[in-house]
Amino acid sequence: SSSGTPVATGAGPVTSARSGEWRSQSFQTLTNATAADMADCASLGYASANCKTGVTGAYVATFANLDKVSQDVGEVAVEFNAPLLADKPLAQSLNLNGALRYTSYSTSGNYTTWKLGVDWHLNDELRFRATDSQDIRAPTLYDLFQPAVTVPLNNYVDPLTGHTLPSVPSINEGNPDLTAELGHTLTAGTVWRPAFLSGATFTLDAYYIKIKNAITTVQGWNLGQSLCTASGGASVVCSTIDRPGGATNAAADATAFYAKAFNLASVETYGADFEADYTHRVFGRPFNGRLMMNYQPHIYYYQFGTKTDQGGVAWGGGGLTSAPAFVLTAFVNYKLTDKLTVDLLERYRNRMLEAAKQLHQVWTDPYVAGFAQTNLTLTYDFGGVAGVRNAQGFLTVENLFDATPPLSTNRVQAGGGFYGYVDNPVGRMFTIGVRIRN
Repeated sequence: SSSGTPVATGAGPVTSARSGEWRSQSFQTLTNATAADMADCASLGYASANCKTGVTGAYVATFANLDKVSQDVGEVAVEFNAPLLADKPLAQSLNLNGALRYTSYSTSGNYTTWKLGVDWHLNDELRFRATDSQDIRAPTLYDLFQPAVTVPLNNYVDPLTGHTLPSVPSINEGNPDLTAELGHTLTAGTVWRPAFLSGATFTLDAYYIKIKNAITTVQGWNLGQSLCTASGGASVVCSTIDRPGGATNAAADATAFYAKAFNLASVETYGADFEADYTHRVFGRPFNGRLMMNYQPHIYYYQFGTKTDQGGVAWGGGGLTSAPAFVLTAFVNYKLTDKLTVDLLERYRNRMLEAAKQLHQVWTDPYVAGFAQTNLTLTYDFGGVAGVRNAQGFLTVENLFDATPPLSTNRVQAGGGFYGYVDNPVGRMFTIGVRIRN
C-alpha cells in the first residue's frame, strides 16, 4: 500500500491511497464416522425402544471426507479525498471522496466495486454527507464446497408421482457454481453541533440497500420440485432432483433429492439511524450521554416470484433474517467521585409480529410485546494500592429490574412450531471482577 498527496486543488491537497493484495485459503474436512456405524444400545443408560443394537445408526447424519479445496483472491484498489471548496460563504469545506476496487476470485469470478461520497461542512454547526456504493459478498469455500450430508426421508410422498417412498436420500451439499451477491447502498445524512448547547452532537442518516443475486437454499423435495415442474425442466433448480428420465418425468419415482444454494433471491430494505451525544460536566463531574435509535420498517425478500416482508417480525421463515422495526439504545456514564464511575445501559425494541403477514396465518394475538432491559455497572479505581498503578474493580448487573421477556412462538408453518424467546431469557445476572494493567 502507498499514500500521498499527488496533486492539489484551489481548496487544498488531494489525498490518495493505493493498495494491492493477494491471499490464498484452503478448506478440508476429515471424519472417521460413517453411515455404516451402528449404535450399541445395550451400553446406553437410558435406551429408547427405537434403538436396536446393530440395526440403528450411531449418528443422525454423517458426511464424506472432502479433499482440500482452495481459493486465490487478488485485488487492487485506489481511494481519494478531493477538496472542492474551502472557506466560502456557504461552504466552510466541500470534499468529494471515492474508492474503486477490482477483485478476482479463482472460484467465483471477477468484480469491480466502488464508492462515491460528498462531505459538505456548511459551518461549524452543520454538516451534510451522502454516499453511493456498490459492494459484493463472495460465496465462502463452505458455500461452494460444503461436503455432502445425507439424511433419509422416510415414508416420503413424491410430489410428482404421488407415490409413498419408503426411504429416499436427502443430500445437502455445496454449489461450486455460486457467484457473488451484489449490493447497492445509498446513504444521506446530517450532523448538527448546536452552538447554544456545548458538547452536544445530533446525527441523522437515512439509507437504502438493495442486494441482487442473493444466495438462497432450495430443497429439491419441497420447493425445488414445484419450481422445476413449472419451468418445464428448464430451471437450474432441477439439479436438486435425481429422477430416471429427468426431473419432470412423472412416470418415475425420485431416487434422491438435494438441498443446494443458488443465486436466485434479492433483498431490499431502507431505514434511518439517529444518534444524540452529550459530553459535559454536571455538578462539576464528567458526564457523557448517548442515545441511538434505528428505524427499519421493512426487510423485503424476493424469492421465486414471492415477496415476503420480515421487517418488524419476530421469526424469519425459511431461514430469512427478521428484525424489529424500532430499536433504541441509551448510555449514561457519570463519574460520581474521583474513584467511582456509574454506567447505565438501556435497550428497547418495539412490539413485533410473530410471523410475516405473507404467511396468511390467523392468530389470536399476532404480536410479541415490546421489551426493555436495563444494565448497571459500577467501577471503582483503586490504582496506586500496593504499587499497582492501574487497577479497577467493577460490578455489573445485567437486567437490573429482572424484566421477564414475552414468550413467543416460531410457528411459521402449520402443524409445527417452537416456543421460546426472541429476547435474552436470562434474568438478573451479576458479574464481579478486577482489571489490572501495570
